Amino acid sequence: MENLKKAEDAFDAGRIEEIPALLNSCIRSDFDKEQKALAYRLLTITYLYDKDEEKAEEAMLHLLRTDPLFKPDISNDPSEFISLYNSFRTNPIMIAGFSVGGMLFYIRDVSRFGVENLTSETEKYSGNWGVDLGFDVEIPVKKNWSVYSSLHFSSKKYSIENTLMSFNELQVNESQSWVDLYLMGQYNFTEMKTRPFIRLGGYAGSLISAQAVYLTNQEDLNDIEGPSEDITQLRTTFNYGWVGDLGLSHSFGRNIIDLTLRYCYVFKNYVNEESRGGPLENSLALTYGYRDNDFQANFMSATIGYKIMIFKPKKLY
Repeated sequence: MENLKKAEDAFDAGRIEEIPALLNSCIRSDFDKEQKALAYRLLTITYLYDKDEEKAEEAMLHLLRTDPLFKPDISNDPSEFISLYNSFRTNPIMIAGFSVGGMLFYIRDVSRFGVENLTSETEKYSGNWGVDLGFDVEIPVKKNWSVYSSLHFSSKKYSIENTLMSFNELQVNESQSWVDLYLMGQYNFTEMKTRPFIRLGGYAGSLISAQAVYLTNQEDLNDIEGPSEDITQLRTTFNYGWVGDLGLSHSFGRNIIDLTLRYCYVFKNYVNEESRGGPLENSLALTYGYRDNDFQANFMSATIGYKIMIFKPKKLY
């Protein structure tokens, strides 16, 4: 710290030839991060005054690597220093992190195939909340615009209630596990620390597993709850759709906290049509009086995320 004070005094007195010797001897070992940034700034200005552009660029690169969030003082810093700063890439090359939250899955369209009287009986579908865990990457491409991609693990849950021939009540609780991939364009409405954003793009999902529990209740008889059934073979293994996000992010230093609301419109039937009438579906029909309907569904999620800005400063021109 003493050498840094001496270097600043020498600069104020116009003895710039003394500054490199005072700083280079201890800049890498004796200074903390803040002191290093001050020292590299002073060295950069010194080399600019000394017309040594190569060393000035090297010192600026060290400054930006030490403190990627450094901004010059437009009012007080020399114009040559500001011009040199502007010739470097100073924006993050990537923003990466994770998000956690909940997902609400709900049925959109149903084509009925049940064993009950389809003309008089109806099912009640209820969407349930599952978990949504993700790894998110944002790549800035130009002012206010980014490319966003994320890989998520999600559980999609829903329930069905129906009545078979007016005396047998059936409830089905299903839980599906998915790996979801999102690719979207992102627009940030401001460059301030707190900024709203919007994303639009596509979704693709791959099924990991599907489990269902069947509960029946017949008049004058006890409830019967079967064991959890692995029905993965009855579900489509791949799905896709459109997706949109609305969110708000806040940055502090290199860190970002964001809140995101997501809506996804999914295209494909969630039931594997090739499995219809197969051994497993026939077994469920005989045991519980249940047969899958074809159905399409959408989902919404609400997540909170933590991300960090990754910098790689370099001379651009």
